[in-house]
Amino acid sequence: MHNAPPVDWNRMPWESVREGVDRKLCNGAQATMAMHRVSRTAVTVAHAHPEEQFVYVLDGQLDYAVESTTYALGPGDVLRIPPNVVHRSQTVSEQPAITLDVFVPRREY
Repeated sequence: MHNAPPVDWNRMPWESVREGVDRKLCNGAQATMAMHRVSRTAVTVAHAHPEEQFVYVLDGQLDYAVESTTYALGPGDVLRIPPNVVHRSQTVSEQPAITLDVFVPRREY
């Protein structure tokens, strides 16, 4: 069995996705792990994708809408979003929200 070398998130640079949203990616054969940093001013539009998504909040506060239900999330909270379900988030804390998102199967950005 071959193990890939560890990923050091602290040394990995942030990649700008759009205004107010940055990310770091780690892809495996079966899944994608993405760390997102989302400012309060970032606009996140409602969207859906075929991958199941797990959102783990590391820092900040988010209102996360999944279909017609909105959840107030903070550090330590985990939210599961089923495949093909419409969702969006809005950072509500003054500091950026930082999430660790896992997508299964692997997400192609």
